Amino acid sequence: MYIMKKIIGISLVILNLNNCTMAQNENSSMAKNENSMMDKNEQMIDVFKSKDETTINISADKLWKIIGKGFADYDEWATIVDHSKGKGMGKFDGAPVDERVCNVNGQGANEVVEKLLQYSDKEMHLKYEAVQGMHQMMSKAINKFTVVRLPKNKSKIVVNMMWGVYGPLDDEMSKMMEGNMNSIMEVFLNDIKVYAETGKVSQVKQKRLDELAKM
Repeated sequence: MYIMKKIIGISLVILNLNNCTMAQNENSSMAKNENSMMDKNEQMIDVFKSKDETTINISADKLWKIIGKGFADYDEWATIVDHSKGKGMGKFDGAPVDERVCNVNGQGANEVVEKLLQYSDKEMHLKYEAVQGMHQMMSKAINKFTVVRLPKNKSKIVVNMMWGVYGPLDDEMSKMMEGNMNSIMEVFLNDIKVYAETGKVSQVKQKRLDELAKM
């Protein structure tokens, strides 16, 4: 329950970013932090990054079938994705699709288009970017997944997440963004571990499926 509340809480955080934008207009002297950059329109972007990993008790080849070959099917197991479908022919060797269209849960957005930037069956990694459908305060969202072979028929998934948010944000809002980002990471890693090892969805995903069935 706590994790689900944290995921849904990202919607409130992003909606509150509008207030931050008003505040920065009133206080233009707010300093750019070390994680900030300027976009092509010279608007400040606050960058948030998270990296984590988990060991999974199946082979790397089997895990890659879910993460890589199943790129368009994350709705089958990922709590954050209510529905997903592939779009376009893959532009990288072995890539199942060029993009996927996702109905996401709890990110202040509904239908998001995510485009593959990198994909390799040999190296078992992919990278994708949200290119359409994000909340207006989000400038960028990029994820990279890498599957690593381990001894004794085990594997590991390494996840790198990056969000760009129009800022600058104050310390409180930055901590809220970081907390929600880390919670989404925690849920995602648990989702894939449970699904890969058991063939069943996690408890959090099942609860979301039950909620959707009542809508």
